[in-house]
Amino acid sequence: MTKELVAAAILILIPIAAFINIGYIERTTDYLMEQIDSASEQMLSGDTDSASETLENAYAEWQSHDRYAHIMLRHDEVVAVSEAFSDLRSELQGGDASPVLFEALRERLRGLLEMELPSFESVL
Repeated sequence: MTKELVAAAILILIPIAAFINIGYIERTTDYLMEQIDSASEQMLSGDTDSASETLENAYAEWQSHDRYAHIMLRHDEVVAVSEAFSDLRSELQGGDASPVLFEALRERLRGLLEMELPSFESVL
């Protein structure tokens, strides 16, 4: 009887943990997207210094979640987001950045969340 109760508890905890993880990733990506949007607007208005600072803050936030991300998310996707940040940071520090780089970073972040959302294929 105890084995069945332990098994039932585990089966209940797994989806709860998955939804907590999804919520955490969603809050993090939403915050990062807001920062990236703000940096993009600042850059388009000609304030590259503020854009660079805002992007650096977003990157610092991303780095603060590095351990969690490498444990809970696919390694390739985490690396892809970090590389997109790096590309954009390099261009912006040079004084200008293409809107395409901002969009590439947004796409990478959206991809992180989309992969974690439950789907019919992920259950099978």
